[in-house]
Amino acid sequence: MRAQRATPRRDARARSLVAPVRCGAAGVLLAVAVLVHARLYPAEDCGVSDAEFALWSLLVLGVGLSAGLASARGLGARREVARIRAIAWGPPNAIAAIGLAGLAGLLVLAQVVGRESTASARGAVLTLAAGVGGALIGRAGVGIAAAQDAAPTSAGLGARVADHLLLRDLSRALLPWLGSLVALTTLALGVARLPTDACPRPDGPVEVLVFGLVGTALVAGIHAIPRAALRRAATELRDLLAPVDADDADALRAQLRAREETERMLGLTTSLLDELQAGVWVAGPLLTALAGLAVSGL
Repeated sequence: MRAQRATPRRDARARSLVAPVRCGAAGVLLAVAVLVHARLYPAEDCGVSDAEFALWSLLVLGVGLSAGLASARGLGARREVARIRAIAWGPPNAIAAIGLAGLAGLLVLAQVVGRESTASARGAVLTLAAGVGGALIGRAGVGIAAAQDAAPTSAGLGARVADHLLLRDLSRALLPWLGSLVALTTLALGVARLPTDACPRPDGPVEVLVFGLVGTALVAGIHAIPRAALRRAATELRDLLAPVDADDADALRAQLRAREETERMLGLTTSLLDELQAGVWVAGPLLTALAGLAVSGL
C-alpha cells in the first residue's frame, strides 16, 4: 500500500522533469552547433588559442543550458500562475513576442549594417537563444502582475494574503534565472572580445561594458513589472492588516510597531536594488564588464 501511494508522487515528479530535460537538451544542442561552426569557420580577423577556445566553449555550453532551463522555468511559472488565478494570457504573450522580435531585429540590423564577422553572428545566435529564455521568464512576470491585479477584493483576507505571498515568491524565484542568462552571455562575450597580442580589439572592453549594462537594465526592467503590482497589493493588505487610527499615544506607537512588522512580512521594506542584489547572478554582468576593462588596462 505504501509503494502504491508513492507511485503517483514519483510519476508527478518525473513529469515535472520532462520540460527542463527537453529544453535543456535543446539549448545544449544549439550550443554544440555553434561550437562546431566556430571550429569549421573560425573568425576571419585573428585566431584564438586552444585555451581561449576551451574557456569560451564552456561558457557557450553554459549559455545554451541556461537558456533552455530558463525557458522551461518560464513555461512552468506560467502554469503556476494559472493554478493561482485564471487570467487572459493574450497581453503577456504579445509583450513577450514584441520584446523577442525587437531583440531579433536589432541583432539582424547589427549584422547587416555593421557587416559583422561570422564570430559576431554566432554571438547573435547565442544572444537570441538567451532572449527566448528571457522572454518566457518575462511573460511569466507579466502574468504574475496581471494575476495580482485581478485578485478579487471580495475574497477573504487570509486567502488574499496567501495568494499574494505565492505570487511574490514566484516573482523573486524568477529573478536569478534572468540574471544568469545575462551574466553567462556577457561572460561569453567577454572571453570572445578579450584583447590579446594577436588581436588588440580596442573596442572589446567597451562592448562588454555596454552589453552588461544593457542586460542588467533589462533584468531590472522585467522584474519591476510584477514587483510594481505586488507592492500595490502589499500596500493595500498592510492598510487592512495594520491600520493606524488610534488617538492615544501608546496605542498609536503599538500600531506603528505592528505596521512596521507587517510591512516587513509583506516585503515592503526591500528596495528594487535589494531584490536585484539578492540574485547573485545579476551582479555578474557588471563585474565581468569591469574585469574586462581592467584586463585591457583602460
